[in-house]
Amino acid sequence: MDPDNWYLLQPLIGASTLHLATIDENGAASMGFHLDPAILELDPYSGDFGVGFFGHVHLAASYYVHHPSHGPLCYLCDAINPTSTTNVTIFARDSMRKRVFIEPLGFFLEILAGRIESVNVNLSSQSVTVNFAKDTMAHFHRLKVRTPSLKRPAATGYRIVSPETPQSPTNIYQFPSTTTSVVITVSSKHASIKTNAGQQKKNAAATSPASSPPPRATKGCDVVYPSTLPGYSHVGMDMCGSLDLPGFEGGVAATDASHCAELCATQVNSDGWRRLACQAWTFAMAEVSPKKNQSWCWLKAGRGNAIGRCGYISSSCENRPAPASAWPCCQSGYGCPNVIVANATCGSV
Repeated sequence: MDPDNWYLLQPLIGASTLHLATIDENGAASMGFHLDPAILELDPYSGDFGVGFFGHVHLAASYYVHHPSHGPLCYLCDAINPTSTTNVTIFARDSMRKRVFIEPLGFFLEILAGRIESVNVNLSSQSVTVNFAKDTMAHFHRLKVRTPSLKRPAATGYRIVSPETPQSPTNIYQFPSTTTSVVITVSSKHASIKTNAGQQKKNAAATSPASSPPPRATKGCDVVYPSTLPGYSHVGMDMCGSLDLPGFEGGVAATDASHCAELCATQVNSDGWRRLACQAWTFAMAEVSPKKNQSWCWLKAGRGNAIGRCGYISSSCENRPAPASAWPCCQSGYGCPNVIVANATCGSV
């Protein structure tokens, strides 16, 4: 529904597939794995495995995405020639192999009868080709086409051009078992397309609501902040009142706020778990930075988002390279408003 929310993608993939790790080599289900160093074994009881496995089956899908930082990625799938804009072939590798989401176009394809062999993606022509596998148990192929995201080209409409098929009110289409492939294309010739990380950022900025102008730091400040701030900790997911976490603390040069957030994300502590090493960053633009003509980034463990004095953006009230008076939203403690969500405040523990 919201494929621009990249933070949620990875934990959701992990959460939706974790049940596969609680099935032993003999196929027996377990309620979980005991991490006690003295045990390190699957529990002998299945417990509520069935409920969790239902959730896994309900969510199982393969996701091909163009990540703004990492480029083309295939989650629970294999992508052949992934950087191409004219011929990307995707093979589903999730446990069900029934659903494939093509993020750059916004197509969510689901096979209801028969099997998908592969999906060819052509970003230049804004089309996908669904290749069916031979399935002697299915009398026909039944395909469901969804376009859940309003910020992707397929939201403008689609057509099945081969074999030519009229639009279905249920978005479900049935084809003879002899059909080998189906070609679906974005119907609006004016639909925009993202083929790389740079273009993706431009399109994301272009789709920002006109009614939500970028925030400014203080009255009379000429510095305009980006309309969407990158970050790995904000009031919607923070740990209010928690202790500072171990990690790198200091300043480094950075080109912009996105670079600062990425530098924060790359910090790892001794056990290699990056989220515990750095959850806060503060970025100062070059024109207001204490480093002459050099934009600067401070990194420290913390929580929350905040706008401070002119030129400063912070992901934490606990990471302010300035007096408290420069950060008015932080003076009441941990309850910084979220600069991305208007009037958001930090909840109580």
